[in-house]
Amino acid sequence: MPRQSKHSNELLEDLIIHVRAHSVLYDASEAGHRDRVLISNIWNSIAKVLKITDEDCKKAWKNLRDTFSKLRRENMHSISGQAAKKKSKWSFYQQLTFLEKYLQEKETESNVDFVGEETEDSNASNVDGLHVDPPVDDNHQSPVLMNYQGCVNFMFLKK
Repeated sequence: MPRQSKHSNELLEDLIIHVRAHSVLYDASEAGHRDRVLISNIWNSIAKVLKITDEDCKKAWKNLRDTFSKLRRENMHSISGQAAKKKSKWSFYQQLTFLEKYLQEKETESNVDFVGEETEDSNASNVDGLHVDPPVDDNHQSPVLMNYQGCVNFMFLKK
């Protein structure tokens, strides 16, 4: 049996149309984007037209936006060829493509050195996918052994 959604497809399509008409809701460069009173009034008016609560309206929009963002990321990072994942057939994907220029892929940062990467500290060693911080001085032990996946294993290594 198909999964029943809390909101009908028609309601979600209407929500997309109404939100798209109010760019202040999704465009951070808009002057009113941080105006909480304006944003609240817009959500209230959309909710009134759709005959749902403003909270349900916001939750449904967040779900749509997050799903679109996730599928977009997956599509951007998929490989081509036979082994590639098929493009999303989610019914709202095309309707939400107007969000693409407003979504920014955030760069991830890591304090973990991976095998083959240069480190700033020439005393640190990288062996078999492990990054080992050198002792601070001759009287101290190194407290951290970090594997290539970013997991920290605390152990004390003698010089």
